[in-house]
Parts: sequence; C-alpha cells; structure tokens
Amino acid sequence: MVECISWKTTECGLFDSYINSLKLSDASKQKADWLTEDVSRFINKDHFSFTECTNKAFDRDLYLFPLLEDDSQLVEFAKSIFKDKIPSLGSEFKVKSTGVHYYPPKGLMGWHTNADQPRWTLYITRTFQEGTSFFRYFSARDETVRTSYDGVGFTFRIFKTGSSGDKLLKHCVYTDIDRWSLGFQVIGEKNE
Repeated sequence: MVECISWKTTECGLFDSYINSLKLSDASKQKADWLTEDVSRFINKDHFSFTECTNKAFDRDLYLFPLLEDDSQLVEFAKSIFKDKIPSLGSEFKVKSTGVHYYPPKGLMGWHTNADQPRWTLYITRTFQEGTSFFRYFSARDETVRTSYDGVGFTFRIFKTGSSGDKLLKHCVYTDIDRWSLGFQVIGEKNE
C-alpha cells in the first residue's frame, strides 16, 4: 500500500504564474476561534494526538481561495502527474481541484482524515525555505508518525485517503513561513 509519495523541484512555472495571480482579498480567512492543541506541542515531531480525528480539521489558520475551473491547465497538469506516478489508475479518470490555500507564518491545519473523500490526492506546495513547513501523517503500516518537510521551491505529494479503519490517512500541516498549497483529487476511478 502506498502511503505518501513525495518529490521536490525548484521549477514549476505554471504553478508560479497561478500563485502570482492570486490576491489575499479574494480569499476567505479560515481561522479557528480556539485551538484544541497547543501549537508548540503540535509542531513537536513526536506529537501525535488525534483521539477524535475527524474528516475535517478543527484547528486551522489559513486562507482558502475559490476552486479552480475544471478545464484549467493546472487540472490537466495534475492529471498527467497522477498518470505518471500511479499507473494503476489507467487513463479513464477525471481530476478536480480540491483546494487553493495560503498558510501564513505559523499557519496550520490540524489532524484530520478526509474520510468523507476516499480518493487519490495530490498536493503541490510552494515554499522559499527548506525544512520550515511540513505535511505530517500517521503510518498505519508501522504505527509511526512521519514528517515530510517542504523543500525550497515546489514539493509534490500524492497519497490515498480511505474511509475507515487502517485505510484512514490521519494527517496535518504546519508552517513557520509563507506556504502555498494547491490540491487535486482523482474522481471516476475504476475502484472508487
């Protein structure tokens, strides 16, 4: 079972152009009025608390932009990445945008599962400093918490979320710096 595939690159002009076109005034601020966890504990690499891990994160501090149009170049770009990295998908599937996020310094999305959307997911993130932001998940395979740090430039991550049991992918995000993130999901997969 693939838990999380990730790779980094310094160049991705299509994504850069898109980010540069966004204005924070077009986004909705997503900030919890309270945090269920102390952020200093949250960023500790050994910290793991999701006794009530739900589909959506309660703890969040980010900006959410409107979704991309279904026919955009970025959606087609994401589909080509899925085809290349997950050959078992074949070619008869569609891809949709699931989120355009800007995380300000100290921004986060707490532990959650996306169990209500059990699909292959791709996130492309943009940061300007190595090792200051991350995607963290619980590996059901060996029951450990794993941290995948963002690199300078673009970090790509593909993972599959499940709807129950050991197929759930419990995960969270944190950043010390500006972090852009663009999400996509496979829809219409044969085994969906």
